[in-house]
Parts: sequence; structure tokens; C-alpha cells
Amino acid sequence: MPADVSGPPVLLLHGSGPGTTGAAWDPLAAALAPRHRVIAPDLLGFGASPRPAGSLREAWTRQALELVDSLGVDSFAVVGNSAGAAIALSIAAARPRAVTRVVAVGAMGHAMELPAGLDALWAYATPSLERARELLELINCDPAAATPEAVEGRYRATLAQPWYPELFPPPRQRWVDDLALTRTELEG
Repeated sequence: MPADVSGPPVLLLHGSGPGTTGAAWDPLAAALAPRHRVIAPDLLGFGASPRPAGSLREAWTRQALELVDSLGVDSFAVVGNSAGAAIALSIAAARPRAVTRVVAVGAMGHAMELPAGLDALWAYATPSLERARELLELINCDPAAATPEAVEGRYRATLAQPWYPELFPPPRQRWVDDLALTRTELEG
């Protein structure tokens, strides 16, 4: 994706849905690229990246910080969606002086019960066109979002991650708990 490497850096962190990658940010990345250095990685376990081991929060936070360090980025804004928002908050807690702003969309990262919709999302197991349509409707809360092109694209993306069900095995509440920051971290 094109980016002005001299502009202020923005780290974009995607959510945890099956078939999701950093490409989920392509429209926003294109809008930001003329004025910002855009960094939109695939979190561990998504796209072609290796699966994380142990705590997802620790692995994804470490991955993001190692990435910005490897790029020589000292300060940056971070935008995260859902589980990516939890990691955005975790990064800000880990390096408060490096993070200039946080935008947390549909944020996880706080203590909560596993929502039924998230449980259904993480339980996604057998890729099919019908399941891809259901997934798009679940993610977007809108049946109109499941256009034939979008369904085909999501289906192809889920085929690229056949081991996705292994990422969030039951009991899934533990993954919500793992992504939660402490009250002190959130207040900071």
C-alpha cells in the first residue's frame, strides 16, 4: 500500500474474525496514505503470519512493538478494531510516551462476558460460501453487506486460514479475559 513514509506514522490493527487481515484497512489506509506513514500488519495467526503461542495479548502486543521498532518508528498513532483495539490499548499501556493517539473501534480490552456474536465468530469452523455469507452478515449486522463479491472474497480468505478454529478453542471466555487490560492499565 502506498504511504508517505515522512508523515506521522499510524499503526492499524485488525480484528479477530476468520479471514481477516491487515487488508481490512485498505480503504482507510488509502485515505491516510497521502499524509501518514501507514502500517497495517497481519496479526500473528492471520494471513500468512505464523500462529501465536500463549497469551494472544502478549504475542500481538510484542509483535506490534517489534514491528514499529524494526521500522525505526519512535512515536505513532494506533487504530484498532475489536481485538485489535485491545492490542492498541495494550500498546499504549506498554509505551505511553510512544503512542500519540488511540482510536479503539468496537473495543475489546476490558473485562466482560463473552458476547454471543463473538462466540459465534470465533467458532467459525468449516469454510463454505453459505458460512461466508453468514459471517459477513454477523460482522456487518447487515444482510446487504453480503454481496456475491464480498461473500466470495471472505470465502477465499477463510480458505487461506484452515486452522482458524485452533486460534480460539473453547472455552472462549479465556480469550476475552486474556485480551482484557487491568483497571490500572486502562486508567493510564
